[in-house]
Amino acid sequence: MKNTPKQFRLSPQGAMIAIVSAAFANPALANTGKVDFAVGNITVTGLDGRGRALVKGTEVKTGDKIVSSLDGRAQIRFSDGAYVSLQPNTEFDIQEYRYSGKTDGSESALFGLFKGAMRTVTGFVGRANKSRYKITTATATIGIRGTGGLISIGGDGSTLVTGSSGIWTLTNKGGTIDIPAGTAGFAGANVNVPPKPVDVGPVVPPAQSIPQRLVPPTTVVQGDVVSALGTPTSLFTLLTSGPGYAVGDAGAGGGPNSLTTFTPSNSVPAVAIFDPSGRLVEFTNSAIGAAPTVTTLAGTHNEFGTDGVLAWDRWTGNVAVTVGTTATVTTFGPNQGLHTVVGLPTPVASMPLSGQFTYSLLGATSPTFTSGATAPGTFSG
Repeated sequence: MKNTPKQFRLSPQGAMIAIVSAAFANPALANTGKVDFAVGNITVTGLDGRGRALVKGTEVKTGDKIVSSLDGRAQIRFSDGAYVSLQPNTEFDIQEYRYSGKTDGSESALFGLFKGAMRTVTGFVGRANKSRYKITTATATIGIRGTGGLISIGGDGSTLVTGSSGIWTLTNKGGTIDIPAGTAGFAGANVNVPPKPVDVGPVVPPAQSIPQRLVPPTTVVQGDVVSALGTPTSLFTLLTSGPGYAVGDAGAGGGPNSLTTFTPSNSVPAVAIFDPSGRLVEFTNSAIGAAPTVTTLAGTHNEFGTDGVLAWDRWTGNVAVTVGTTATVTTFGPNQGLHTVVGLPTPVASMPLSGQFTYSLLGATSPTFTSGATAPGTFSG
């Protein structure tokens, strides 16, 4: 899309690359995490009881307790590729983290969240040994059959989990529930009352009266995740319908070597429509000098993931493309699919002009051949 800023230009090939760039563990950081981004007042206290400021580049490990103040937030990348974003006014413990660079059964990622909120995307430990990836709170234990989600703690110690991809579990003495992507589960202060599904969104920490000098900067820092305005996003949310989106899509339907690309190469930002679960169901591209192209995804939704900034999915079945008054329907078989990635571009003025950047695996759709002769594969790195 030529009119989309270069920093977020998405071609069909680039869209796939953007969502499947791999996170490889650094042997030098085995059994540790490293702070990619930190702002405000944050402290980390080790097993020796000595506290220190948590800043970009700080290494953290088993036994560390991290506390953020009203203006503090941090993003930590662990050596297995797991990602944790800590929000203001949060208390987070690394109870046990073990990863030697390979999944041999000894790996573990056990965390504690006792105040505030965090979002997380799991790494190799969570994918290879799900029973050894857990987050405990004062009222519940969160297990994993998913890859991304938000956890927030209420003033009474209650636990709210919102899944953004895969399936999470929420357990207390009263029972266990599953939390699929796009849904939420709640465990109250009474640990004997079973957790329950809820319709409410993430609980955002209440607004604080913070002096202007303590407000985080709006420029993008390596490791930061930003909104369309260039400001750091505080929690995982679902994308909402509206204009200004960049949409990349690619798929094959109708026969061997039939590559169908629906995104015009010279389009302006698209109008995107999402369902209540945050899945892209329609988008309109207005190519310069041409009639608008409306793509309606009316088939079967196979895969979906989001971090609140980007969303990605794969559809099969009928996909209708309308240019002007002419409609064309492409049918994707179960072994094919229309792969899409969508997000709000970051303003050019908020992008850094230089520096080194590291991209890690956030999510991926199952790879498919254009012919559909082979079942969808898996992405492993």
